[in-house]
Amino acid sequence: MMNDYPRGLTLNLNSIEDAREYLRDAKARINPSNATIKKPVVSIRLLLQNDYDLLTQAVTGMHNMKMFRFVHGAKKYTWE
Repeated sequence: MMNDYPRGLTLNLNSIEDAREYLRDAKARINPSNATIKKPVVSIRLLLQNDYDLLTQAVTGMHNMKMFRFVHGAKKYTWE
C-alpha cells in the first residue's frame, strides 16, 4: 500500500538543454496563450537530485518561467 501513490517525477535529464526542452514543452501545455504569470502556480516534485539541479539551472535566463516551482524529495502523505 505504501507504493500505490505517486511520489514525484524521475525525468533522467542529461543536460541543461534537455531540461530546457522539458520546460518549454510543459509551458506550452500549461500556458498555450503565453500569458505572463508572475507567481509559481505549478509545482514539479522531483525524486532525483540531478534532475532538480538541471531544472533549476535551466530556468535561469528563460522568459516567463516564474510559474514553475521545483521541489526535491518524495511527497509525504498525512496517513503514513
